[in-house]
Amino acid sequence: MKRFTLGAFSVLMVVLAWAVYARSIDNPLAFARPLAVFNELFTMLAKGTTYETIGVSLARLLSATMLSGLTGVFTGLLAGKFLSVDYFLHPIVSSLRTLPIASVIVILWIIFATSTALYVIAFLMLFPIFYEASKQGVRHIDPSLIDAVTLEPFHPIAHFFHIYLPLSAPYIKTATLQSFGLGFKVLIMAEFIMQPANGVGIALYESSLDINSAQMLSWTIIIIVLALGIEVLVGKLKTTP
Repeated sequence: MKRFTLGAFSVLMVVLAWAVYARSIDNPLAFARPLAVFNELFTMLAKGTTYETIGVSLARLLSATMLSGLTGVFTGLLAGKFLSVDYFLHPIVSSLRTLPIASVIVILWIIFATSTALYVIAFLMLFPIFYEASKQGVRHIDPSLIDAVTLEPFHPIAHFFHIYLPLSAPYIKTATLQSFGLGFKVLIMAEFIMQPANGVGIALYESSLDINSAQMLSWTIIIIVLALGIEVLVGKLKTTP
């Protein structure tokens, strides 16, 4: 109860500060007041197109996460088992972890079509997470357990599915949950810059072009709520066995 009360109080303080600042500016086009934004937000939530826009972005997020997950887990398991694979992929993975997101978006926008580039961008940002998690999962397996299981008459390829993959599952699960939060932020930024046919990012961009601060702040609130929802879901799933 105390946690909820303090959290609600902090939100109220932010809204009050917002209202005071908006009133001091007294320019609804530049910075809308809270009441105008909430009215716009409820109007948007009553439209089916709003949920379609959100669904498009979430579908892109799910597809990109699955693609990067399958590739990252496979190569990560190989890298955890074979040092030569790790040595070969290390420069690539390290570079992907340090690349500025904005630069990647612009470069891939030039190389690929907009629809393709969105998935490539998310893939490049999420792949290192799955790769490192899978690699560390293999390397933290008890060697004696591997020695005991490898005595079973399995094909070497089957060992990855019967031994390494199940025993690395906790690391892969954590990587999957982390990737949703990061992937959502990356996709929104990419949509905002690249302006695809639909999506939350392009909706935010179009409202900024119209100098509609009430709609722009409404989309910002939706993005924050979606991001917090993903964070809460991740937190709950992390605690499940």
